[in-house]
Amino acid sequence: MERRKMYMKKKLVLSLMITFGLHYAQAQQPNTQENLQRPKIIPSSPQSQIFENYLNHEVTEYNGLPKIEIPLYEIKMKDLTIPINLSYHASGIKYMQYDGDIGAGWSIGAGGYRLTRSVRGADDFAPVNTQYPAQYYQSVKKQEDMNIHTDPRRKDNFLYFLSFDPDRPLDVYPKGVFAGMPNGVSDAMYGDGQYDKFQYMLPSTSGSFIIKDRPTMQVALMDDKRDKVEIQRQQCKITDANGIEYFIGGTDNGMELFEKEVTTFHETTWVLREIKTPSNETVHFRYKRIWTVNQRFKENRSGVTVSDAPFYTLSATSWGGSGNLPFHTDGWTISNIYSGGPKYEVLLFLDEIETENLLVKFERGVLLDMGHILKKIIVTDKLSHKVINEIELFNYVYPSTVNTLELYKTTASHIYLNAVNTLGNTYNLDYYTPPSNISNPYPDQWNNYNFKQGFPADARPILHQEFLDEEFVWNRTYGDDQSWTVANNKSTIRYSGIDVHSADRSVDEDNVMSYSLEKIHFPTGGNTEYVYETHQTVFGKGGGLRIKKIISSPDPASTPVISEFRYSNGVSSFKLDHNAFSSESYSINHEKFSFGVAFEPWYLEADKWIGRISCNRTFSMNPVGDYNLSEYNTYYRNVDVLQYDLAGNKYNGKRSVEYNLPSFPQLGFYDGAFLGAGGFAYPTVDNYNKRKGIMRTYDGQKPTLKSTAYFDELGQLLKKETYKYKKVDSNNYYGLKVNQRFYISSGEVPTYPQYNDIDLHVTRNDYTHVSSYFDWMAYEIETGTDILISKTDSLFTPSGQIVRTESFEHNDDNQVTKITLSDNADGTGKIKVTELKYPKDFASGSNVYQQLVDRHIIAPVVETIERTGTNQELKRNKTEYNAFGSLLLPSRTTATTQGLERIIGTYNMYDSKGNLLQYTPFGANSIFYLWSYNHRYPVAEIRNVNIGELEYALYSRYGTSLQAHAGTSAPVFDDALLRSDLPNALITTYTYDPSIGISSIKDPRGRRTRYIYDNFNRLKYVEDHEGRLVNEYGYHYRSGY
Repeated sequence: MERRKMYMKKKLVLSLMITFGLHYAQAQQPNTQENLQRPKIIPSSPQSQIFENYLNHEVTEYNGLPKIEIPLYEIKMKDLTIPINLSYHASGIKYMQYDGDIGAGWSIGAGGYRLTRSVRGADDFAPVNTQYPAQYYQSVKKQEDMNIHTDPRRKDNFLYFLSFDPDRPLDVYPKGVFAGMPNGVSDAMYGDGQYDKFQYMLPSTSGSFIIKDRPTMQVALMDDKRDKVEIQRQQCKITDANGIEYFIGGTDNGMELFEKEVTTFHETTWVLREIKTPSNETVHFRYKRIWTVNQRFKENRSGVTVSDAPFYTLSATSWGGSGNLPFHTDGWTISNIYSGGPKYEVLLFLDEIETENLLVKFERGVLLDMGHILKKIIVTDKLSHKVINEIELFNYVYPSTVNTLELYKTTASHIYLNAVNTLGNTYNLDYYTPPSNISNPYPDQWNNYNFKQGFPADARPILHQEFLDEEFVWNRTYGDDQSWTVANNKSTIRYSGIDVHSADRSVDEDNVMSYSLEKIHFPTGGNTEYVYETHQTVFGKGGGLRIKKIISSPDPASTPVISEFRYSNGVSSFKLDHNAFSSESYSINHEKFSFGVAFEPWYLEADKWIGRISCNRTFSMNPVGDYNLSEYNTYYRNVDVLQYDLAGNKYNGKRSVEYNLPSFPQLGFYDGAFLGAGGFAYPTVDNYNKRKGIMRTYDGQKPTLKSTAYFDELGQLLKKETYKYKKVDSNNYYGLKVNQRFYISSGEVPTYPQYNDIDLHVTRNDYTHVSSYFDWMAYEIETGTDILISKTDSLFTPSGQIVRTESFEHNDDNQVTKITLSDNADGTGKIKVTELKYPKDFASGSNVYQQLVDRHIIAPVVETIERTGTNQELKRNKTEYNAFGSLLLPSRTTATTQGLERIIGTYNMYDSKGNLLQYTPFGANSIFYLWSYNHRYPVAEIRNVNIGELEYALYSRYGTSLQAHAGTSAPVFDDALLRSDLPNALITTYTYDPSIGISSIKDPRGRRTRYIYDNFNRLKYVEDHEGRLVNEYGYHYRSGY
């Protein structure tokens, strides 16, 4: 049939979502029996950290990160939509990072729904190692718990157990700690001084929390979310404010749905297992456990520890004896430290998502012997058994010369996502190529790529060049007693011959974008290009990438649209320089000598103890102590977005955005360990160096939008929006962080119970000269978030300024309860007030609203009241709820004006999935809705009939009912017969291509409208009952700018 040319053509723009959202390790010292970098924090698995990027480094203007997504499919349900999108995190590719299951920088959000935690100190669920009694770990220890101990041995005993993770088998007791304890190790005071941090990412909510009460497992949310969290060691249930329940972890057919770090057996990741909605919809997530390479390194030496020649000698004798030791010469010692970080060998990868109507299969393939690589996503409708979408991913390793797993593990190379094909339409992806003249780059101090110089393939460690001139005592000759120095020789690393490499570890501005996404080519022939630059803060440049320009062309014939971003100086979480990559500690090496002492008429054997103190300094490739790169952020207070017209060679105007920045972690100094007063000074520095650390964090705080101003091409201000906030949910949680500062080598330590026993020489115990083996810091977690309390829109016109202000009041759940709108558009400055009420406002006893609250359905607005500025009520609308079987759903709506209430409509009947079957408008006959496709789609709207007539017609001819028909896999009625059986009814019927869309509508007059879809399953044409083209839909890709 020839299509007529008279039709309305609609152009729809499909956004690629290139937009902005508005809104381990302490170095082990050489005298501690082992030579690894042991983590103070056990993070989640590398696969989980890919998704944590979107929580810890949000995608928005204030940190210069564009939101880059390729939408693939959406699972749509009554209460929830689950997007299946490819997302790219444009913060920069890290040096030899874990590339995930798709390609460097890419992830699929649906595969990242999970709960994760970083373990800080001991496991908050109690140590896995049953050697440590669980009852001692049921609270977080604080400074006041330490202060009750006055004996330094007992205090150090207390601090020791706070200084390490008891599930790590390599920790050893400092010998001196228990030397004077009456019962030795049995006097141990176990405990934990820190809170583990939990984060969750789910389809309708995300957030973070700590366990504030371990015996009851009560949690404290870090932000304004009103989610309900019920947590156990191996599983968790989180319910959002709409009553959607997420079951996380546990087991599925005997498979554990949580990941454990292999050394400590800490559970650090729990994946989403099941979703249940208030409408009785269920979604199942299934996984595969796959071995994968998630740690890559050329050679795992990550630093060195240099121990000076001893610079001080402690000596003590028994029984008043005396005896001189011969001259003695000691030299410095050098030892490597190795990356002994957390290990994850088998990870969980998403295999299937299944709803009652859909099966989404994630097929994986092998790349260089790695079997976790995502290759295909197949979406099948369970009713029609039809594949409605098939998405193919093409991955490869760059450079192509890396063709074995071993090379990939040890070479600067990455997995690239090269192309994505969905239903025959292909996206192609380009990346920034690293310079070819440097084959072995090294990491800058933020762990981004640096190509300023090359190194041998096995060059490790590569340290800051600033460390080359650090001064050490490399040789010292001394005699008996504490400070009789005969010779004291110094040197530096530069002239030591130590097997280390050094480099300029500042940012490589020209090449820091290497391996990052450069361009997306669309199926239409258009493309979007991303131009980056490095962050710049008040401390200088570096710390990853920020977007500089986005250049978009919807098709080859179009002129590119350029969005350019300009930033104020950024503010970073903490200053990162070479000092953050070194630490200092001390070791005491004990020796014991025996000699004779003549006491008339006896001859006794006397003892002499020697304790020689050395300084140990560790230089690492990674930040040490409290500095954690995963928590390093750069924020910008001001960002200008300019749009450039390439054809006109001019700017079309700009948008200027200002943010309120949150409080950054507050730094302080560790206290505790120090050398005895009047004793000695370390010979190469003026003062004993206290460690710096993070003493307070402000969890839950994020940047908030302060203002947005819009300017035309001449720089004239057109409009300005300003926002104000208040802080809510502020709470403080206290703990105690501990690091061992002094270490004891092999050799005998005095074992007398009282260091100041009058029968013993006072210098016979280390505590005479050393206050403690440990540094400690009282630390605080301050929670709370900012919620919006007002928004002002100012419009600047030739005739004056028009101002519109909305102010907001909130309840204890941070729900808006009152909106006051003032507007001077008509010159009167009129005020309108809207009040909002929620289920909790009507909950009482066991009524339906209390039942809603009990199910944590607290978000729906039940009633709105509109008033004038003088508090005169204008109107109120209320949605009343009732129980329909096991469902709690609206039963009627009412409106009240001038004190008179009238019923707007009554919701008489629902099916078992919450689909409306009967609705009665006030003063009119009921409208009936016939559902099918397994409660999925309405297939008929029937008016001008009563319930008895309709039920009889359905049962007598088809043996079904309104309720039963909703569960059928397809309509069981014949359209024409239904109309003849109900001759007075007005019937509209609908047919569908399941999981794609509506295929036809037949109105009460029998005229059918057809809907035709393209290869993307997008609506393309609409034809009327005569086959005439009514609408045509065209799709193009565009930037959010």
